[in-house]
Amino acid sequence: MKLWKSILGIGMVLLGGIFLSSCQKTTATTLPPVTHNTLTAMIISDDHVIAPSLHDNGKAFSQYAGNDAGADLKYSATIFRAFIAKALATKPDVVLVSGDITNNGEKASHEYVAKQLRRLTD
Repeated sequence: MKLWKSILGIGMVLLGGIFLSSCQKTTATTLPPVTHNTLTAMIISDDHVIAPSLHDNGKAFSQYAGNDAGADLKYSATIFRAFIAKALATKPDVVLVSGDITNNGEKASHEYVAKQLRRLTD
């Protein structure tokens, strides 16, 4: 009797797993056909964007930004916005954003970056 209960329990778990895995929403993306033999790309990496709403460019921020080796935090949002503007103007086939996209992973900074990237799909 215990064996049958174990088999039935395992069967229910497997059936539940199959059922739940089939509930995922899938979205098909249709890409435009390639009409040329070259691929153009724009790449930005390690921009460390900090959302303008997170600072006031005051003394404390300037001191903090000055201690962040290699990252130009004071202009990071401006640089990223200019990158997006250039991508909109040149219309590359691919835009790659890699590395440390935001300064310290702040939610507001990620939202700012997402808003800027959405401009490429409007």
